[in-house]
Amino acid sequence: MSPMKKTDPEGYPDEFVQVDLETGELLPEEKPADVPRDPIRFKIFKHFGVIGSTYQNRDIELNWVSWNDGSAKYDIRAWDRIHEHMSKGITLFSEEIIALRDLLNTIDFERYRSQKPVRTERKGESAPEAPEEKKAKDAAETPEEAKTIDNGAETR
Repeated sequence: MSPMKKTDPEGYPDEFVQVDLETGELLPEEKPADVPRDPIRFKIFKHFGVIGSTYQNRDIELNWVSWNDGSAKYDIRAWDRIHEHMSKGITLFSEEIIALRDLLNTIDFERYRSQKPVRTERKGESAPEAPEEKKAKDAAETPEEAKTIDNGAETR
């Protein structure tokens, strides 16, 4: 299989589109590493507020932003103080930000403020006992019958 640049009717290469000469199928588009990327264009129409900050002295903001001349969307990401550089972030349509707001309104944040991360289970593993269940079980057993779990291996 030898890729070749596809050309338009005037004979000029159609940017980065390749065709397999044997099958005629289009090959996945890949930009060569040495080709400069177009600059990202953005316009902040409305700054709603700062959510937090990063260790790099950037503010995590909620804004109403248009990217590359597209329609404006809600945008959450970290920006430098003069809005020249930004980090990866999340862009949401109006319906999505409303759904996020509704979801956030259902969460009791005080309950989870100091809670340790939840342990995820792997296939075949059983869930760890809740602290209340473990206390009740430990109280019911004699010291000789008590079990402890150490890194998934049972010991007596």
